[in-house]
Amino acid sequence: MLIKRDDLNMKEIEIWEGLLKWCFAQQNMINDPTKWSKDDAIKIERSLHRFIPLIRFYDINPADFFYKVYCYKEILPQDLIHNLLEFHIVPNMKPKTNLLYHSSRDGFDAKSFHRNCDNKGATIWMAKIQGTTQLIGGYNPLDWNGNNVGKKTTDSFLFHIADEKNAFTAKLGYVNNNNANYAIYCSSDHGPHMGIPEWFKVEKYEVFQVIKK
Repeated sequence: MLIKRDDLNMKEIEIWEGLLKWCFAQQNMINDPTKWSKDDAIKIERSLHRFIPLIRFYDINPADFFYKVYCYKEILPQDLIHNLLEFHIVPNMKPKTNLLYHSSRDGFDAKSFHRNCDNKGATIWMAKIQGTTQLIGGYNPLDWNGNNVGKKTTDSFLFHIADEKNAFTAKLGYVNNNNANYAIYCSSDHGPHMGIPEWFKVEKYEVFQVIKK
């Protein structure tokens, strides 16, 4: 199942159900969450977590969301469940993205990043690692700014895709509660700073503003 491809002739709910079946088979578990132990839920959550950003949950209709997604709320990120409930319950809540910054277009330096991205609210950034097929990125629910301070949040996450053409190589990492006070670091001398080591070179990167209507 190439979840990341846009030319799949499948509905998003079918992709979600197929992913669940694969996870249940991997863990040799039944698909009834009411009969899971706490350890069962943790196993499924760990199997699923790297694929969650690749599922277009907002394209799933309300009935399928309620009966086929919401019942698995214990193994999904709580901020995702909250946003999906808001999307389905409150009219005109579908989020959209707006390209704020592209390194090739706007300049590959910290000043250009902050000029385009500071104080724009929640953002997603994605970068290509030079000389590889790898992608890295992250979600920041807070404002970027150049104040040289750490910011507290447990809602941000990082992702790594080892092969940009293969969704199954994706991994996702959430904030450890012990490190939440400095989950986001805003520095006037750097671009996106979210705890990723500096032992590689970035070929290019983009930053998108996440907008809720």
